[in-house]
Amino acid sequence: MISLITLYSVLLFYDEELLYLFFFAVMAFTILDYLIRAFFEWKYIHDPKQYTLTVTEMLIIVAAIIIVIQFNLLGPY
Repeated sequence: MISLITLYSVLLFYDEELLYLFFFAVMAFTILDYLIRAFFEWKYIHDPKQYTLTVTEMLIIVAAIIIVIQFNLLGPY
């Protein structure tokens, strides 16, 4: 969280054209979080099918972030 806030503030104050890098950082941290969660669900939970729901949720969130970036839904950045 600290690295995301630092990246956002640096990009916002110094170079607004590179603000999309913040969204790529958010997407990378999201993918990493969900992959680690899915691994532990696959390895240590009694119901091993739960990890498929976690991976599906990750794919939906990543697709939503990509759509927001691709269609420029947050403004003229």
